[in-house]
Amino acid sequence: MSHTEAVKAIYAAFGEGRIGDIVSQIADETTFIQPGGPDIPWSGTYRNPAEVNDFFGKLGAAVAVSEFTPEQYLESGDTVVAIGRWAGHAKPTGKPYASTWAMTWKFAGGKVSFYEAYEDTDVIAAAFR
Repeated sequence: MSHTEAVKAIYAAFGEGRIGDIVSQIADETTFIQPGGPDIPWSGTYRNPAEVNDFFGKLGAAVAVSEFTPEQYLESGDTVVAIGRWAGHAKPTGKPYASTWAMTWKFAGGKVSFYEAYEDTDVIAAAFR
């Protein structure tokens, strides 16, 4: 399986709520960075599969995702950059958000050793205010 196919499989698992399948692809030692700040409950840096599982728990508790659409993949060596968009609403406020995103995925030994997302965190944070 190519690294791009692995990322596509992770996104498919996300869309189907199979978080365990995603977490099983995370290396024992990883750097998993989700930008944001105090208004975005799932923002932070996660370092291992258990912490990444916590990330998905925080995300699921905080938002209802209505759209998650990967649109483009760029692969070079052990790195995949995916570009897309997502939308939904903040569960605590009911306010909607929509943002484009880019995500960098790096692989080592067939598992995700690095992940970082880039998105409009101001728009997302505003949905929680």
